[in-house]
Amino acid sequence: MTDTLYIIGNGFDLYHRLDTWYSSFGLFLKNNDNDIYEYFINYFGLPELDEDDEESLKDPLWSQFEASLASLDVEEVISEYSEFAANPASEDFSDGDWDTIAVYVSQIRDDLTVKMLDLFKEFVRGVEYTPEDQLTLLNINPSALFFNFNYTKSLEKYYHVVQSKILYIHNSAESEDKLVLGHGMNPKEFERKENTPPEGLNDEELHEWREARSDAFDFSIERGRDELIQYFSNSFKATSVLIEKNQPFFNSLTNIKKVYVLGHSLGDVDAEYFKKIISSINNNQTKWFVSYHNPNEILEKRSKLLSYGLLEEQIEIMKINEI
Repeated sequence: MTDTLYIIGNGFDLYHRLDTWYSSFGLFLKNNDNDIYEYFINYFGLPELDEDDEESLKDPLWSQFEASLASLDVEEVISEYSEFAANPASEDFSDGDWDTIAVYVSQIRDDLTVKMLDLFKEFVRGVEYTPEDQLTLLNINPSALFFNFNYTKSLEKYYHVVQSKILYIHNSAESEDKLVLGHGMNPKEFERKENTPPEGLNDEELHEWREARSDAFDFSIERGRDELIQYFSNSFKATSVLIEKNQPFFNSLTNIKKVYVLGHSLGDVDAEYFKKIISSINNNQTKWFVSYHNPNEILEKRSKLLSYGLLEEQIEIMKINEI
C-alpha cells in the first residue's frame, strides 16, 4: 500500500509546457466556432481575446473559466431574442409562435453545454506535448496514487504512471467518456422566483398589482426563459455525484502520509473534493506539500486548506520545482 497521494491540477500541465490555458481554448473557439466564442463574450462578460496581445490572454476571467460558466446573463439573451416573441395580434400569428423564442434559446443552451464540451475535448486532444528532453521533470513517485483534475495524459507520458494508479476525476480527453467541465453553483439559485406583492397593500392596491403583473406576463418569453435556465443545471459540476461514484478511491486513502498538490489553484469549484480527501485520510499527522505559482497565492492557499480541515503544522507551500 502506498503512503503517497498526488493531486494534479492544470498548473502541472503548464509546468510541462502544455498549452492548456483556458484562454487558449477561447482562441480555439474563436477560430473554430465563433458563435460559441461570441456567446461567452456577449452573454458571460468574458473579454475579447487577441492572440497577438499577451495581456488579453492573461485575463483572470478566462483563467477562472469554470467559475465564469455560472455567469450567463439570461436576461441579456432573452432581450436579444425578444423579437421572436409571439404576437397574437399579428395576422400571421399561429400557435407555433408561442415556442419560437424557446427554440432559439434552447439551441444556445445546447451549444454552450453539449457542443462546447465536444469542442473542449477536441481542443485538449490537439494539445502538443513538449519533448521530454526539453523539460526539467519533477521527482515524482510513479507507484503513488494520483487524483488528477487534468484531461491530458501528461502523467502517463512523462512519468510512466500506469492508468490504474490515476483517478481522472473529470475523465480523460483520450477516452470516449464525456468530459466534466462546469460551474459549482447550485442550479436552484438560478430558478425563476415567483413574484410576491409588496407588504401592506390594501385590497384595491393588491388587485392593481396583480393586474399589472398579468399585463406584463408574456407566455412565449417565459417559455424561452424556462428553456434557457436549464443551462445552469446542464453545466453544473455535480461534485457530490462524482465523489459517490468514486467512493472506492477515497476509501483507499486511509494509509496516506504525504500529499502533494501540484499546480492546483484550490478554486472553490473543487473545494468539496479536497474536503473529501482530507476526511478520507483522517490523519492530522499527514503532511501536505502544496505548490504555488505567484507569491500572492500563498496566504490564500494556506487559508483555504485550513478551512478544509487541515492544521497549520500539516501545510508546506513552495514552488512546484522545489517539491
